[in-house]
Parts: sequence; C-alpha cells; structure tokens
Amino acid sequence: MAAKGYVVIYPNPRGSTSYGQDFGNIIQYNYPGDDHKDLMAGVDLLIQRGYIDEKRLGITGGSGGGVLTNWAIGHTTRFAAAVSQRDISDWSSWWYSADFTQFQPYWFKGSPWEDPDFKMRSPITYIDKVTTPLMLILGEADWRTPTGAGGEQMFRALKYRRFLP
Repeated sequence: MAAKGYVVIYPNPRGSTSYGQDFGNIIQYNYPGDDHKDLMAGVDLLIQRGYIDEKRLGITGGSGGGVLTNWAIGHTTRFAAAVSQRDISDWSSWWYSADFTQFQPYWFKGSPWEDPDFKMRSPITYIDKVTTPLMLILGEADWRTPTGAGGEQMFRALKYRRFLP
C-alpha cells in the first residue's frame, strides 16, 4: 500500500509479540480493549503530523487485525472505509466453531454461558453503531477464524440493517 502512495501506519499495540511475553499477555481477558486504544492513539499521532486527510482514513487487518477492524468501526466513525480480513465478529460463535480441539481459557475466564465478556467483547454487539463501508475478505478453509463466526455475521447484520446495497 505504501508503494502505491498510501500513508501506512503499522503500530505495535499492547498484546503484540515484539516486546516479550508480558507485553503480549497484557490484553489477556481484555481483548479488544486497550490494544484498540493504542491503535487509535497511533492514528491520532499520525494526524497531528499534519499531512493526513482525516476524511480519507481507512482501516484494515487480518485475523486479530480483523477483529480490531470490526471493533474499530463499531466504536468510531473516523474511517472512510474498512477491510476486515479473516475476522471474528462473535466470540461465542468462534468458541463453538473454531478448529481448537479443546478450548483453553486464555482469552476468556470461562465458556460463553459462564462469561458475559463473550458478548461485550464481540464486535457484532456494536453492529448498530457501524456506518463505515466495510469489505470482508474471508477464507473458506480457515478454521482458525471460521467465516460463520466473523464476516458472514457482519455481512448479514449489515444487510439486515439495510446498510449494504
């Protein structure tokens, strides 16, 4: 994208892997959350530099970045367009359908019926706030982020809201 003339920010939010195990695990039981705040702070900093058109911002990401893309467009209207790739929109659906043979409670403190965070941390919960045009890129054979737990739900919900043509 940068080679095509776009300004690209590639931040390193809390929960990423480059600063060691503690930094990577800091978002445990709180994802998305502070990592999203870090990403938006990076966007704010870039805008403050003065050469970014705030009306032409886009956001994209895959897998965990797809989750954060979905989360961002449900929590801010600052982006003119979004592309969510290999995403998760509903953690409960993901819990039931991902390829993990046995779920381990590393991201949530229990199962969907025990932990209300499954709903509160699912981007689909905030679908009524989405106004950003969204492109979804899914992987039919990607069982780590099953299409039914991600983009298909986002698409159906936006269609229901008559947000998509």
